Amino acid sequence: MKEGTFVLCAPSWAGSTLLSYLLGGHSKITSSGGLLWLFSHLAMEDPSHPVYKMDLLSYVSKGSRHHKQGKLHPMWDSVTLCPMKGLYTSVRKQLGTSWLSDSSKNTTWTQAMIEAQPNEPAIFVLMHKTPWGSASSGARHVDKVPTVNDIDIGRIPHWAMSWKQNYNSWRNLFEKYPHIPVVNLPYENLAGNPAGAIRHLLSGTNLSFEPRMMHWAERERHQIGGNYFVHQQAMGGKQEVGIDPKIYEATAETIGRFLEVPGITEVLEWLGRCPCCGSPRPSTAAD
Repeated sequence: MKEGTFVLCAPSWAGSTLLSYLLGGHSKITSSGGLLWLFSHLAMEDPSHPVYKMDLLSYVSKGSRHHKQGKLHPMWDSVTLCPMKGLYTSVRKQLGTSWLSDSSKNTTWTQAMIEAQPNEPAIFVLMHKTPWGSASSGARHVDKVPTVNDIDIGRIPHWAMSWKQNYNSWRNLFEKYPHIPVVNLPYENLAGNPAGAIRHLLSGTNLSFEPRMMHWAERERHQIGGNYFVHQQAMGGKQEVGIDPKIYEATAETIGRFLEVPGITEVLEWLGRCPCCGSPRPSTAAD
């Protein structure tokens, strides 16, 4: 595959922003953020714009999340709105890049992209954490707790059901379009061996791994649409990628409470994870 788009398929807090920056470090890949949010941003600038009237974006309103603190990615300044048919190709041409990364992370948007450009070369990257790993990331922001083990017992079903519903939505999408190429990427593989995970993703393309991709923390970063990025520029170039055990290690009791929620083990198995402990099975590991 000589050109195309990496479509990042994941809910929030699954590692998609980190992957966006890693991919964007390649000389032939442009990480454009969430193109869904680029569309909504353009619509907000001109409320009469036809995009604003699209059912797909009807939930987007003035002051929605794409208006973030910080600056939007300057590459957006050079992109004009184009029809959904051939959108990825058009954006690539406007940006002068062979490869694009879209982290819209929205099943409705992704389905619209698949149907509008059925012949578009694309690699769909299914990213995931365990339900307790995802809850740990989310609860630190929402519930204001330091670790997954500090989540109130009564909140665990909420986090578990949210995780299950998100991945069932992606599952339904992939089952509807079984022909699309999907790469399974557990967060543990990305954080534990980012270079290996990137090489695995690039293996289906004409691209070679570039060491500069690992220097994501040294480059200027932007609030690209649809993404929050917790690693601030003030880190001073620190670029270690890994899983903090204090944050992500769940006790057996915590894991058990998540597994008690109906349907969790089934989704874990679909993702290629052990239904008992959530660990990625060897078949989902990056080369």
